[in-house]
Amino acid sequence: MGIAATLVIVADLYLPIPDEVSGILYFIGIGIAASAVLNNYKV
Repeated sequence: MGIAATLVIVADLYLPIPDEVSGILYFIGIGIAASAVLNNYKV
């Protein structure tokens, strides 16, 4: 999740991305990371 958040923040610093788009990318990235972790430890 930290890597996904860092990528979105760095992309927001260097690219002219609107805040609405970067916020959506932030939450989607965290959701994908959390889903991957939960699927990895599925019982």
